[in-house]
Amino acid sequence: MYIKTGLIYVPEDVFAYAIDAESLSEMAASKTLNSHLDTILYNYPVIDARLTVIVIGKVTPAQSHKLTESFLEAFERKRIQFRIVTTNREFAYLVAQLHRAVARHDKSKEDDARNIFSAEKGMRPEEASSSSVFIKDWWGKMLLYMHRLSEEQRRAILQHHPNPFKLMDELVAAPSPTAAMKGIADIVTETGRRLGPVLAQKIYHMLTSEDGQQILIE
Repeated sequence: MYIKTGLIYVPEDVFAYAIDAESLSEMAASKTLNSHLDTILYNYPVIDARLTVIVIGKVTPAQSHKLTESFLEAFERKRIQFRIVTTNREFAYLVAQLHRAVARHDKSKEDDARNIFSAEKGMRPEEASSSSVFIKDWWGKMLLYMHRLSEEQRRAILQHHPNPFKLMDELVAAPSPTAAMKGIADIVTETGRRLGPVLAQKIYHMLTSEDGQQILIE
């Protein structure tokens, strides 16, 4: 993403790259996806910029399963996130949200106000230690605001992880981010579908982010 100031385009420290689902699947199958993404990051004019890959097109359950490893590896190596859209409308909406997230991030830096979710600095209600019902209800309401999370997926998360604070500890204690997200991605819903790597990344970010700089689509 570039912010236009007069006649000068100022590169931000976050940017997006679009690719069609078929090309992505081919690169993942040929083990060239990560080197391709490394080249994109290397050529971007900002050091340590955060990349969001927008995948355009439908990803079948079989493809999603095969892409999981590539998605999680890309995140662990370079903190690269993936978003999947199937229509031009969804693509335009996502780009607009990314721009809004950048604007909010800039404002949060100016105000020095960050919402932090981590095992050390979690937003824990005082009643949390004494009421598992309260925790599950609070966690369920929190998940309602996660973008593109269906009710079926929300129920599956609540069933497997009714306590977000215990889940935070499990994610932090995992041997690697890939292992942590793999556990979330493999959660199966009532209809037999996995949550998948994209939702796993979003939940992982939400519960472990310490610097507040990950872009989470609301």
